[in-house]
Amino acid sequence: MKTVGELVVYGANGVCRIEDIRDESFTGSARRYYILKPITEAGNSRIFVPTDNEKLVGDMKKLLQPAELFSLVAAADPFDMADWPSDGRSRSKLCRDILASGDREQLVRLIKTVFSQKKTPSASEESVCFRAAIMLYQEFSLVLAIEKADVIPFVLGQMQPAVKG
Repeated sequence: MKTVGELVVYGANGVCRIEDIRDESFTGSARRYYILKPITEAGNSRIFVPTDNEKLVGDMKKLLQPAELFSLVAAADPFDMADWPSDGRSRSKLCRDILASGDREQLVRLIKTVFSQKKTPSASEESVCFRAAIMLYQEFSLVLAIEKADVIPFVLGQMQPAVKG
């Protein structure tokens, strides 16, 4: 069970704080919800996650500890080029799916794959990588002393951040 005040990573929404856990009646019958507030959004933006929906609750991931982030980056290999689509349309769809999933490992693998190719990344590939880096940045900045511009170099093993603490 998650608790009020806890920080979680919620898919493509990034890092959110559990603001409340309460009953709401959106469809006529009361249901219990986690109320998530994205940490980077001002205003009244909230995400309501039904506590009885295992899939949606399962998408609420705990923030990783520094050692877990280092292990994630070290262990995530680029996609095998045999599995990497050669045509732009299929590659674009795969990238959109990875971004939509918010899966940290897949985001890291995506960045590593694009920058490990022998050719210079296209503008669209760079754009996808920068979007992936922004998604990772929220968690990385909370857990490690890392700036937005350092996410890709960190993922590629080109820099070593200091651990916050």
